[in-house]
Amino acid sequence: MMTRSLSAFFLCIGIALFAALLRLYTLGLQMPYFYQEDEGHHFNRTVNMVKRGEMNPHYFNKPSLHFYIRMPAVLAGYAWEKSRGRAQSLDDIRTYNRYGLAGYAYTASHPNVVKAVRAVSVLLGVALVVLTFLTAKTVTGSIWAAAGSSLLTAVSPDLIKHSGIIGVDILMAAMCWAAVYIGLVYLKSGKPLHLILCAVFAGLAISSKYNALPIIAVPGLAVLLSGAIKRREMAIAAAVPLIAFFAASPFILIELDRFVKDIGYEVWHYSVAGHEGHTASPGIEQAIFYLLWLSESAIGPAGLAASAAGLALMLARPSKATLLFLSFPLLLFLEMILQKANFTRNMIAFIPFIAISASAALAAIRRRLPSELLAAAASLTFVIIIIAEPLSLSLNERATLLAERDSRDAASEWLNSNLEGKSTAISGQIMMPPHLLYRSDVRSFDQDKFSSPDLFLDGYDRIVTGHWGAWSEPPSYLMKAAEFDGVNEKERIVKNPAIVIYDLRRSDALLAAVDDRAQLCTECSLPMREVASGKLSCSGEPAEAEQFCWIGKRVVRINLPSSFLEKIESGPSRIDLEIMTPWPGQTVRLWHDSSPQEEILTESTPGRWENVSVLIDKTKLSSPSSISLYVEKLQSPFKAGLSQDKRLLGAAVKTLTISSER
Repeated sequence: MMTRSLSAFFLCIGIALFAALLRLYTLGLQMPYFYQEDEGHHFNRTVNMVKRGEMNPHYFNKPSLHFYIRMPAVLAGYAWEKSRGRAQSLDDIRTYNRYGLAGYAYTASHPNVVKAVRAVSVLLGVALVVLTFLTAKTVTGSIWAAAGSSLLTAVSPDLIKHSGIIGVDILMAAMCWAAVYIGLVYLKSGKPLHLILCAVFAGLAISSKYNALPIIAVPGLAVLLSGAIKRREMAIAAAVPLIAFFAASPFILIELDRFVKDIGYEVWHYSVAGHEGHTASPGIEQAIFYLLWLSESAIGPAGLAASAAGLALMLARPSKATLLFLSFPLLLFLEMILQKANFTRNMIAFIPFIAISASAALAAIRRRLPSELLAAAASLTFVIIIIAEPLSLSLNERATLLAERDSRDAASEWLNSNLEGKSTAISGQIMMPPHLLYRSDVRSFDQDKFSSPDLFLDGYDRIVTGHWGAWSEPPSYLMKAAEFDGVNEKERIVKNPAIVIYDLRRSDALLAAVDDRAQLCTECSLPMREVASGKLSCSGEPAEAEQFCWIGKRVVRINLPSSFLEKIESGPSRIDLEIMTPWPGQTVRLWHDSSPQEEILTESTPGRWENVSVLIDKTKLSSPSSISLYVEKLQSPFKAGLSQDKRLLGAAVKTLTISSER
């Protein structure tokens, strides 16, 4: 008996390690990008809870246990990143992106934190394989059947895929099958502790995902089937799941109105509205949909056929253990086929049932064979037949997924090699890796609102954009520097977008467009006022605090009072500017005739105020009542590490004086 138990133990451990090996690649899959809407949302919400030190998710479309069990993983991932010098505080983990769905960042700033959180899912996926082994052994009494069912669960393509996703489904499946297995143990032992544990896991399953509600039947049915129906046992079966549910999602009781609203939406979504691309008529159509899914990508046709045979054999001579085992998966199947929406992830918990039912057929075959050698050969053949196709599908899918390359990876590599000397604006909508935006000469922009002249005014000479909308038909002054194929439309969740990198060619057409923008742009006007005869000084915010005006656009105008204009009209005049730039290599010129002209400042020492002069006449006015300045370089002092000022700045002007040149 000891040898048999040890064999079962080591066999189970071996299959669990095999399952873990198949799932390891999902930890970093598609990083740093989130392709699954719920995964990106749940990761960012969990990180935000850790940042705030808050246990209330303020969200009950899903119960709360899912968030709680992942919070320690966030801290573990952060500790790893901090030890490697890649994070100084939790706030360094970016969770907000105004371009992302619901304001969440769908490109991870710290992929290793994501991997740590995904590792929880992988461990739960491996635990589900172990629970399948234990449940099959308990139901069939056969180690071969346990091995076959757990192997089939281990190689299931959809289970492998979901084992690496930050979501509620794999957690729900593990909790449900823990409840079923411990319920079977209670059926044999009759011990109240086993019933309590069964009821606790049933409550935790529902606190993982509301769709697990059918598991509530298992503790009560276990009591009924045990034959020892007592008030204490029935009270445990009824009360403990409820206590466990609220213990794992306690803030439902505090925000009951939100809970009612959120769960009401989920019921409406699943049963009334359906979901675009994931809808079928309740009943037979839904049943066919899920059976086809099981055959094609969850378990394979051989496993499904064997499961049908095993189910028929179990129903022909049902034991108490069989009835308890069947209760949850059949109720779950009934629940799902009565909905209008159909997501295959909702049936992840059904896969172990198919695998265990198939193993029942294997156990029946073994019992009918005359010799152990023949039984072993038949068992091995049976297991190979049922796992061959799903294993092949899983390995092929793994190879396909690992070979996929997002266009943003290729674009990032190109930019890393070609950024020097080019101030670059990157479309926020394509959600490039955040490390690019940490550079002082790079920022994001809204490609639905900004045009190329706008970006030139902001100091940019290169534009990285998604290939849709106005940017799919660029003006002549946008020269294509690189292009990366992908999706040519705006996406709800960005995946492999078509990306074009343009360089701005300083043609007459571009400069004319910039001139038009500068004349209308309120930020392109320096707030200077006449403080003495022939002298202008800065006024207004932020000038009153700083006593000078920052130039925050490539082209800015200074409106001249009538006394200045009269001097210019009467003949050549000299303008003296008190000016400073924080940037080495900065150039400042007069702007007129829709282009930068006379040089005013060059090779200046950063941070040093200088007095510069330029001759001017009425031909050098940028408009009838103003002169304009052009700066070559705009940067953020914050990104350059000079201050906390995040504005784009080029130079600063204190005073402007005018005198006649006669």
